Amino acid sequence: MKIPLFLFPGLACNERLFATQRDGLNNILNVIIPEWVRPTSKDQVESFALRWAESVWETYYSENACSENRQDPALGCYVGGHSFGGICAPIVGEFLEKKGVKVHACFRFASADKPEDISWKWLILGRLLNIFPDGAWLTIKTFCFLRLRFTPENAISDAKKEMYRQIVETPVRRSFHVVRMMYSWKRNKERKFQFPMFCIRGKKDSVVPPQKRESEVILPHAGHGMCLTQGAKLNDFIRKFVMNT
Repeated sequence: MKIPLFLFPGLACNERLFATQRDGLNNILNVIIPEWVRPTSKDQVESFALRWAESVWETYYSENACSENRQDPALGCYVGGHSFGGICAPIVGEFLEKKGVKVHACFRFASADKPEDISWKWLILGRLLNIFPDGAWLTIKTFCFLRLRFTPENAISDAKKEMYRQIVETPVRRSFHVVRMMYSWKRNKERKFQFPMFCIRGKKDSVVPPQKRESEVILPHAGHGMCLTQGAKLNDFIRKFVMNT
């Protein structure tokens, strides 16, 4: 049995965001993209991430887990995620460690360490969109649908097409709640995780710009959608760490 790598998608994304990881790392890891849990109006980042963690435990490790999903806690696991999913990933990892599952490392793509890492322009945009949540997010979904339907085939990159598809498929209310959690996020500055943390950011990312911290890896040609555009490079980074530990 291979060690699982749990990867959590970001805002308006689904399991296909990590298709390159699932295909490219399956010889060394069991790449698992947990299903989204439904956000509620009372959720903040911490409470939502803990509910996602409980879902992972119940689905993959508890006595109620079905045989095809069950993972061996003795193997430990890796966790990671993109953007909002990367914020949740270490909280999930901490929860699993308390349950006795060792987390070997956490890989976070285009993700923030603290609220100040997120561009103020995008936080303001999120607040404006959330004034009329259903209408604003439905408008974005409609725009993406029309772009896919009427734009000439070779006028949009494959990565952008996939991004549009995932936005179209994402429930409006989930987007609303995730954005609300992001602009109201208050991180505990004293919190330290006990497993290695790797933050990979893109030099061209306007949402979570690189901070040039010692623990940060910067991809020169990557933007916020690096999982769709730089998936092979992310695989190389993960593979190198896994094979050397």
